[in-house]
Amino acid sequence: MKNNKLKIGSRTFLFIAIIIAIISIINISYISFILPQKTFYMKETFYQDYIKNSSNKGVDYVFFGDSHAFHDINPDFIANSYNYASGAENYIKTFYKLRKIAYMDKVKAKTVVLEIDLHTFSTRLTDKTNLFNELELYSKFTSLSEIREVRKTGLLKLFIEAKFPFIENGKEFGILIYKPKELSEVYPNGWLKNKGNFSLANKTDVAIKNYEDTFKGQERISNVSFEYFQRTLELAKENGINVVLIKYPYTKEYEQALLMHNVTKEDYYDSVFRAVNSTDVNYSVLDYSNLFSDKDYLFGDPAHLNYIGAEILSKKVNEDLKRLNLSDNFKISFKDDKIPYIVSDYVYWGILFILSESSFLIYLILRGKEVNSEIL
Repeated sequence: MKNNKLKIGSRTFLFIAIIIAIISIINISYISFILPQKTFYMKETFYQDYIKNSSNKGVDYVFFGDSHAFHDINPDFIANSYNYASGAENYIKTFYKLRKIAYMDKVKAKTVVLEIDLHTFSTRLTDKTNLFNELELYSKFTSLSEIREVRKTGLLKLFIEAKFPFIENGKEFGILIYKPKELSEVYPNGWLKNKGNFSLANKTDVAIKNYEDTFKGQERISNVSFEYFQRTLELAKENGINVVLIKYPYTKEYEQALLMHNVTKEDYYDSVFRAVNSTDVNYSVLDYSNLFSDKDYLFGDPAHLNYIGAEILSKKVNEDLKRLNLSDNFKISFKDDKIPYIVSDYVYWGILFILSESSFLIYLILRGKEVNSEIL
């Protein structure tokens, strides 16, 4: 009877040790080979290289926003700038990215250029699929308790999602084999090159579909996005960072689709600028929304410029930014209390290693007792 218990015990701990080892190997493989090929993580690597190679660890213009900024701004044509936008980015992400730049990366950012397009504050960008969906990376500069405030999820679930990103993403091993380009099309300056040509599309149908994907069933303004927009403005003001608000171009077909569904500009922008003015932040506005409305060949789709349009717009943005003659008021103090407490990944991996080794050691001990019991 005692020998059977020893067998069960030893095999149980061996099984636990093997499971932990398998999980660790899969997770390390995912983090090492899959994540670096995904657009957001690749872009972060390029950004870190950019600031590492900066002579004074400073940048004149940092562009934030979602896919509009991501596609439309090519920093090659804007001196000392970086495109830090990402697809479906909301102002929650923007706030924590700007905080990271200021307090953790200790980068001297003279000006932030923030997107205020017609969809920018839509609940579409703050639904469950877009709230810290790249949690493994965001957890490196945002505490799990801060993330929990937004996600309304238990810490254990957030911990597992952040530290074991392969869970629920195992299919991406196959995606890299069959469709690697979909996960890696980003340039070192942070820009995504759009090779599309909207003039060749069924423009009205595509514009309506774009409207449906972005606005249908959504509220125009998400309260949480608005809150973090104001916090972003206040963070910039606190550190003497200039604020430029920008409206990106869209096609006349896109505007017609919005008007057809009663998506208006006036009330929306009244709300946006009331929020801006409530922060007492000095700001400038660059409005390019109708700049290319009748030049469909400069767009990849109804609301994103292709690489030709991006070059033309970026050159104009460069001229307009220079014309603003923004002052250098950067005054960050790098206080440690501004940096969230983030537990190092080495601690997590250390705990996992100890658990695995402990399980295996217990197995050896129990196995030894089992063998002795059989001899006796």
